[in-house]
Amino acid sequence: MKFSVSVPCALPPRYVELTCLNLCRLMNYYSTEGIVSHIDEGRLLYKKSNLFPEWIDSGEIYIAAGSVKVNFTINRHVSIDEIAVLKEFMIKELQVFFGNSVQPFKTRIFCIGWPKTGTTSITQALGILGIYSWHFAPWVVGYHHFSDEITKFQINLAEIEQYDALSDIPVSLLYRELDEAFPGSLFIFTTREIESWHPSAVADAEGIEKRFGRLDVAYRLAYGSDKSTSEQILAKYRLHEQKVIEYFSGRANFLSIDITQGNPWESLCSFLDLPIPDILFPHLNQRPTN
Repeated sequence: MKFSVSVPCALPPRYVELTCLNLCRLMNYYSTEGIVSHIDEGRLLYKKSNLFPEWIDSGEIYIAAGSVKVNFTINRHVSIDEIAVLKEFMIKELQVFFGNSVQPFKTRIFCIGWPKTGTTSITQALGILGIYSWHFAPWVVGYHHFSDEITKFQINLAEIEQYDALSDIPVSLLYRELDEAFPGSLFIFTTREIESWHPSAVADAEGIEKRFGRLDVAYRLAYGSDKSTSEQILAKYRLHEQKVIEYFSGRANFLSIDITQGNPWESLCSFLDLPIPDILFPHLNQRPTN
């Protein structure tokens, strides 16, 4: 059985190609069954990706007639409701990845906040402003699979040059190197109140450990060990915050922002010298509250 979804594609061809390559990289990064994705004649082909339900046997992503299309092949009978849920999820994801009309920005932007401080939301916000942005790119430091050893670390500036904006680890750890390699770049530091951030960050790390048996290599680089503790997570966050604030003290190319406070568009757009869009600021990956 097969089914498909599609949404209009607003990305220029260069960014479409980069987005498909990044999705291919992500599927292989998180795979527990070796290489599961590759690109063939402009189509992203995948099989048994653990980013999708186990009943998805294979699929493809491609651009046709101005739309991005996804075809799925199902390996067993599933309910109409299950398919409807996946379709709704995929439409939202495709709109995030392919739905923003972007063009090259005047300088590079690096979002150097710690995980769970709104890095996904700030990435989408930049996309809404017309800036091509990517969240979580471990390959820019040589990591291509979650089980890679930290020692494979090697900053690839040629890879980083392909992006107008990057966010999340490992990029958030590289602010000194990026500041030196790309003079004039803008740095956005997302923050969050400790009381709400800490349980979210702990749950995030625990979810990764449950899934893979230990932290993936990008998180191991950030936390310095295979496993994380609540105390360690908090200590690393505070140390990162302290070092970032000290490094960028008095710098005009630095913005510290808590996207949960007030209207984040105001400070973000003022910093980037862009008009405020007539749309609510995105708040993605929010953890349910009791």
